[in-house]
Amino acid sequence: MIHTDADSYNLLWLENAMTLPVGYLDQHYYLDARTNNLFALINMEENDCMTYVDRFYQELDVADANELSQRLATEDNEMSQVFEIPRFTIDEKMSLQLEFITNLPGGYHNSKLSAAVKQQPNDSSFVLDFVVGDNHNQAFIAKYWDEYKLETISRLINQFIPHLNTGPTLAVA
Repeated sequence: MIHTDADSYNLLWLENAMTLPVGYLDQHYYLDARTNNLFALINMEENDCMTYVDRFYQELDVADANELSQRLATEDNEMSQVFEIPRFTIDEKMSLQLEFITNLPGGYHNSKLSAAVKQQPNDSSFVLDFVVGDNHNQAFIAKYWDEYKLETISRLINQFIPHLNTGPTLAVA
């Protein structure tokens, strides 16, 4: 269960990172395990170059950006302690959503939801985000979906990077 606004923000940031299409090269999301901070390397269209930003999308100062750049150049993630946040494939997005639909409270299972999920596009979202949000008949599911999605992301991130705690120990400033 998510307990604080900071926890929720971190998990939403991780969701954004993990749902980007696998081949999308204009944004890369990372964890700096030394500082327990999340950051991204994003192509800033106004100057057409990759820029380091913190989890609030504020540009990092030059010294911090240079240090991260040097650490990222190190081949060994364990040595650099910088880990790229993994991205869901289309199949993984579909599987996660279908598992949710199958396990809805009260045995509720909607073939329309399943059919929509099977049409998952290669974009930076989950189909269910739109289906349950845009359809007032499905609106009661939205809360369960958001909780399930964020709890699943937390579990998967902690499996990928065992020493990452997506809870309060992640830096919030």
